[in-house]
Amino acid sequence: MSRPRRRLGGGGPARRAMLRWGWRLFRREWRQQVLVLALLTVAVATATFAGAFGYNFPRTADARLGTARQAITFNAVEPQAGADIAAARRYFGTVDVIEERAVPVPGLAGRLDVRDQDPHGAYSRPMLALRQGRYPTGADELAVTDRVARLLGATVGRPVTVAGQAFTVVGIVENPSDFDDQFALTAPGRLGRAERVTLLTDGRHDVEAFRRQMTVPGNVDRETRPSHERAATALVTLSLAAVGMLLVALIAAAGFVVLAKRRLRQFGMLAAAGATERQVRLVTVVNGGLVGVIAAGAGTVLGLAAWAAALGRMESAAGHAIDLLATPPWLIAASMGLAVAAATASAWWPARAVARVPVVQALSSRPPRPVPAHRSALAAAVLIVAGLVSLHFADGGQKPVLLLAGMPMILIGVLLSAPITIQAFARLAGRLPLAGRLAVRDLARYQARSGAALAAIALALGVPVAIVVTAAAEESKTPKTNLADNQLLFRVGDTLDPLLLPVRPAADVAALDGQVSRFAATLPGARVLPLDKAVDPTLPPDFTLGGGGQHTAALFSQPAGSDRADAVPLYVATPELLARFGAGTGDVNAHEVWFTGAVPGATLKFFSSKANRTDVTDAVPLPGGNRWALPEAFVSPSAVNSHGWVPARSEWLVETSAPLTAAQQAAARNLAVAAGLTVETYNPRASLGSLRTGATAAGILLALGVLAMTVGLIRSETAGDLRALTAAGASSGMRRRLAAATAGALALLGVVLGLAAAYLALTGAYLNNLDALTNVPVADLAATALGVPLLATLAGWLLAGRQPPTIARAALD
Repeated sequence: MSRPRRRLGGGGPARRAMLRWGWRLFRREWRQQVLVLALLTVAVATATFAGAFGYNFPRTADARLGTARQAITFNAVEPQAGADIAAARRYFGTVDVIEERAVPVPGLAGRLDVRDQDPHGAYSRPMLALRQGRYPTGADELAVTDRVARLLGATVGRPVTVAGQAFTVVGIVENPSDFDDQFALTAPGRLGRAERVTLLTDGRHDVEAFRRQMTVPGNVDRETRPSHERAATALVTLSLAAVGMLLVALIAAAGFVVLAKRRLRQFGMLAAAGATERQVRLVTVVNGGLVGVIAAGAGTVLGLAAWAAALGRMESAAGHAIDLLATPPWLIAASMGLAVAAATASAWWPARAVARVPVVQALSSRPPRPVPAHRSALAAAVLIVAGLVSLHFADGGQKPVLLLAGMPMILIGVLLSAPITIQAFARLAGRLPLAGRLAVRDLARYQARSGAALAAIALALGVPVAIVVTAAAEESKTPKTNLADNQLLFRVGDTLDPLLLPVRPAADVAALDGQVSRFAATLPGARVLPLDKAVDPTLPPDFTLGGGGQHTAALFSQPAGSDRADAVPLYVATPELLARFGAGTGDVNAHEVWFTGAVPGATLKFFSSKANRTDVTDAVPLPGGNRWALPEAFVSPSAVNSHGWVPARSEWLVETSAPLTAAQQAAARNLAVAAGLTVETYNPRASLGSLRTGATAAGILLALGVLAMTVGLIRSETAGDLRALTAAGASSGMRRRLAAATAGALALLGVVLGLAAAYLALTGAYLNNLDALTNVPVADLAATALGVPLLATLAGWLLAGRQPPTIARAALD
């Protein structure tokens, strides 16, 4: 009877022995792995937060379509509109009808959008939510959004007058998918004469065929929900999760390189006893898996808690409601699984390196020779170029696969350049002080460890920098706000036609001056700037405005090569106005025109009628122009006289030293109603400024946390060198300078690589619209570029003064 042949390397029993040994080492050395575990927990928390952010932050078409697939909008011309609505119900089956009308409100500039919308519609539910009170049911009831309530000075239960009709406010509502959508809601069927109708449908029928059957005159607009809308959201989420897992892998690799070196002598003894390379690797891989499981659980809980705490700020920045439980469970589970996989894979690479170390070299605790840095540099260049090409052909996200491939390739490419960056920086070490030379050369000596740490720091900075730059780019596309929150603009006329001005007698203007001045005296630190427009008295009055009005002179600006010109009214310059708007001179006749919207090479013309156009020969640009309700062009009094125009009072700009309260805005409206004026107040829009500030702060904190823990790992590994320096007479000052130089060097290189990674990835993503990246968030980037190295250097100097233990023998494990 033959004996069973034993498998090479011991087979299953040997693997079980290695697994038990790996578990025992993990339990025994848990104190040495606290830093690695903390790093991974922070990385997983960051990835979880980024995944929830990427899935929930972007706006969708829900603000306009609800749950419908298509919307048809047309003019509400009776009786054709009623016939077309009835035909739509027969053609589409289920249809949600939204009717709207813009009405004037006494004392307020602009128009108020009044809607008839079913709160329980089949498709429109995501477009309407009740925040206070109830929905209107009677003909004299109204619900308004919170901003409209502030403008009207209304609260639930109080009467308001809209379009000459008295209503009782019974509720506060909002469009949860778009906080900037401001309107008033009537009871179903109580709107009266509508101006516009929107039909929401499921998109299963041929909308174009129905449009050809419609009888209503005028344009018929159609909107279809993008088919890739949810796919794009999932794509962003997966990309952020992939970046987060890359951060996990880099941080884990940096930690496991240190742990593997600590165990080098143990692995040498294990190999001398007959263990194979695979079995030696298994010990560290088991360690990585255990650390990954613990970090995945703790990091996910921490990330979700941070998301819950930041939900209010995220909603304000996003401009729409975000459900706390909206993040899909598969995303959380995928993040946890990827974290475990990333930690395990990260442990495999250093385990492979130490398993190949010859037995004698391992027993002597000599680390393996570092891989030449030029290899990773070549791979980095190839990946960056390939990523840029992929993003170019991704066509702004229209081809999601190329976008998903291009972004990680650029990030990985930049991070692979970490070793060559350290080597290049080490060449400058000879010009540094002693502590700097020792620190930088130590980083270059342990290239694998410091390269992984640098890549982790660069990625920890690159992600928030990318968020900040993207937020600034998106903000450049959004319309500028009308006024600041400490400004009021009283108008003689309305805003429907800024080139048409109701002319008041001089006595009325003097009385209005006094009323506005007395009101401004009740506001903190207020000043009043009267504004006069230039009016051509030879033109006949225009009676499109009640009581008649005069056409104001305008400045036409036509960019070079364009067939379109923009017109803005001309305000008569005064020393106070020129000083307020940054002209830098008090001479009101120094130039013909001052213009905030100046475009280089544009043709400028004075315009008061079709028969009266003259070229502007002397125009200078003004700074600013970020408030569209404020004057954009000023004309000198001498130019006014030469054209035969006269100044006519049009507005009063009131600026205070503090933001205006709702009560003060309501008082301004009451004054406007009593005086026959209109008043315009700050109309806030969803701002990404808080997102930029939060991302900058979070990025700095995350980078400093990663930096502190990686420097702790590095210094713990080189504790023997530090003891030797102390024995040679190094003082606490030298130890402080050494730690500060190590932290500062890693932080500085991390900032450089992080900024490079963010801008390379975004350049590829915005390759078809690079103008968006010209809105550079200088303050946020400066805070990151200067703050991280300075804080890291200071922290390293403060925390490194303790004298290490005396030189002792190396422990034999």
